[in-house]
Amino acid sequence: GTVENKTWELGATVPVVNSSNLFWQVRGTWDRTRTFIKELFVPEFTTNGGTAQGSASFFRIREGERYGTIYGVKLLTKCTELPATVAGDCGTPGASYQVNDQGWLVWVGAGNSIADGITRNLWTTELPGSQSPFGNSIPLSFGHPIRNWVPRGEAGEGSVQRTVLGNTFPTYRFTFTNDIQYKKLTLYTLLDATMGHRINNQTRGWGLLDFASRDFDQADRTVETAKPVGYGWRCGGSCSAAGTGGFYDALGPNNYNVENGSYAKLREVSLTYKVGPIAGAGDWTLGLIGRNIFTITNYSGFDPEVGVSGGVSGSGLINQVDAFGAPQLRNFTFSVSTRF
Repeated sequence: GTVENKTWELGATVPVVNSSNLFWQVRGTWDRTRTFIKELFVPEFTTNGGTAQGSASFFRIREGERYGTIYGVKLLTKCTELPATVAGDCGTPGASYQVNDQGWLVWVGAGNSIADGITRNLWTTELPGSQSPFGNSIPLSFGHPIRNWVPRGEAGEGSVQRTVLGNTFPTYRFTFTNDIQYKKLTLYTLLDATMGHRINNQTRGWGLLDFASRDFDQADRTVETAKPVGYGWRCGGSCSAAGTGGFYDALGPNNYNVENGSYAKLREVSLTYKVGPIAGAGDWTLGLIGRNIFTITNYSGFDPEVGVSGGVSGSGLINQVDAFGAPQLRNFTFSVSTRF
């Protein structure tokens, strides 16, 4: 096949101060890359994201597809995502479908509210699949997230739709550096940012399987906001046999565990001081360098700079999967140098 890349790059260098005692220069770069599959000489296929579990349909390889696009299950968050036949029975007091305090659309049954689960003993209530507007065989359980099933009456009704959840390549990247020299003292800083890419956080998913995720800790919940046990967990395959619905989904990518991985890192700071000759010998310089000082991100994992090798791509940059990889280390180096 043929893969086409299109990249835009911008850079600017600005001398802020340039005097006999003080020099200060800033530099910024920005780049954006888009990669598309232009030709494919075999039938389209899906491939994993470099892990053995939970990513069998991660990428779709076909002509015209942007490379690195993640496909997975979308859990509903808005009334407008419901079939038209029941969209009007959503969002208002007493409606059958409500958006809960975490932003997920759930089924509660006509005349009930999300807060009634314990007081009305509704946690085990189910809407049979035969009555579901989606035509799916698995019942909708009270207070549990709803998958984007193909609605009743449409081709493939009752099956789960696989939709685009994002792309593993960033929307754009940028760097920002400072070079400052004051007499014998020199300071260099590098801020490095990657924005808009998505990460399949399987580490977070494993926490759901083992009921060890802090996201669903009920210790600070009230009777009204507590969630059913199965809320965070879902079996793979036939959930009617071993589970009642939830976010786990056997590590399959969905819009709970596929997260925005945007970050900015203070990648490097170096400070050097030119001492000069000591006892008339040498030309000595002392230095202190810190790398990966801190990270600014909303990503829930240890470090958004992750990836695994393997799969068709073989690249950790493409396979943005967080599978218990070690985070980037923060390190500091002290140096002493001279010349004669």
